[in-house]
Amino acid sequence: NYIYMMKMANIPLGKYRNNVPFDERKLKASLILKQHPDRIPVVVECSEQLQTIHPLKKNKFIVPHELTLAQFMFVIRKHMKLEPEYAIFVFINNRLHPTTSLVGTIYAQEKDEDGFMYLDVFQESTFGKPI
Repeated sequence: NYIYMMKMANIPLGKYRNNVPFDERKLKASLILKQHPDRIPVVVECSEQLQTIHPLKKNKFIVPHELTLAQFMFVIRKHMKLEPEYAIFVFINNRLHPTTSLVGTIYAQEKDEDGFMYLDVFQESTFGKPI
């Protein structure tokens, strides 16, 4: 299972919904779902603090339905080159979901009306290491 990444054109990370018109987002999501019926369009938006320290260069992903949230969090960590001392917390519609949940199940419950699912990622220091 591979996760596809999509390059965004000059959109500040964490600002996708504010900077791309609804109709354009909806069109992009529907095209992704049509081209990849077994995958989900996901936008990862990091907190400003996290984005400053560990930048995520691309924040649009096409994720397989059967991937768990924990597996996808591992992919996000890898792209951010985040050290193991740091914990990340993923909120979807201001809620934490069990990391054992399938992304497809979460998408069915939490997708935005534009067709994307938005993950808000925050960082927390563990083991006493300052952020």
